[in-house]
Amino acid sequence: MHRIVIILLVALCCYAALIPKKESPKTLIGVLGCIREKQPIPAFSHYLESKPDLCLWIGDNVYGDTKTIGLPALKESYKTMGANEGFRSLTSKFPYMATWDDHDFGKNDGGNSYPLKERSKQEFIKFWGLEKEIAASQEGIYYAKTFKDKGHTYQVIMLDVRYNRDSIGSNGQVLGESQWKWLEQSLAEKSEIRFIVSGFQLLLDKESGSETWDNFPKERDRLFNLVKASGAKGVIFLTGDQHYGEVCRQPSAIGYDAVELQFCGLNQTESPEFNTSRVSTVSRSLNSSAYIEIHWESSEYDMPHVLFNLFDTDSGIRELSYRVNFSELGY
Repeated sequence: MHRIVIILLVALCCYAALIPKKESPKTLIGVLGCIREKQPIPAFSHYLESKPDLCLWIGDNVYGDTKTIGLPALKESYKTMGANEGFRSLTSKFPYMATWDDHDFGKNDGGNSYPLKERSKQEFIKFWGLEKEIAASQEGIYYAKTFKDKGHTYQVIMLDVRYNRDSIGSNGQVLGESQWKWLEQSLAEKSEIRFIVSGFQLLLDKESGSETWDNFPKERDRLFNLVKASGAKGVIFLTGDQHYGEVCRQPSAIGYDAVELQFCGLNQTESPEFNTSRVSTVSRSLNSSAYIEIHWESSEYDMPHVLFNLFDTDSGIRELSYRVNFSELGY
């Protein structure tokens, strides 16, 4: 009798092990940027296979720097990208949002003194089909959207850090007053998780010599104080510009830690800068892809969290993985 009971218990344990554990519903977001449109872009296939719920094009989506009034270089870059089969598939199959950085703005490290910024803005809106999201009279290309997925909500706030940005060293403005007012209103909307997207980094030391909000300390303080005053929970910063991937963190900057997920460089790479805020390894592969997973609910073995994954798309190896629990984001 005891032998039969033992056999039954072992059988039940084996059966239970075969039952898949219930996982938290997940939202998958693809992150793309710093793309040399005239070179091969194998990462596009990786994104297509992953079937993201949303794609975020976070700047330097083409390299169209130009000083000529007709913007021939920028238009040619858009034409080349628009003809790319992978790009057409991604933008037709999956929802997307887009912002720019300097090279699709039209001038390397460019800001508010760039004389062709308004024409460049018009070309950006036309290429990405954002006529309904961005008014023709708006000073810049900033806009936001709130998404409902898996019974939950998340917001993406696309900043424009080019159109109104003063020169480096001035400690002047980055966003401009109209964009600050809009951002305050956007943060007042209800959402569980919010991604604030900036073309260049927030938490990179200005001593690096690269573009960073650390060159504009008054503006960065204003951004952090605005988020803190809004009481918005679940804020994560997403940035580009550098041709590698990393995670940076500044303790208690927004009432809780300011977490920055940085990635750019689908088909290019560079040596990483020294960065005192870095809390992760650095992803440096030539052909890369990046994803954000939002795991919305507690499961029998885990809690709600955001997971940032970066891959070498040539080898398929995951080069960086960083997790932030909801409980670290003001909850």
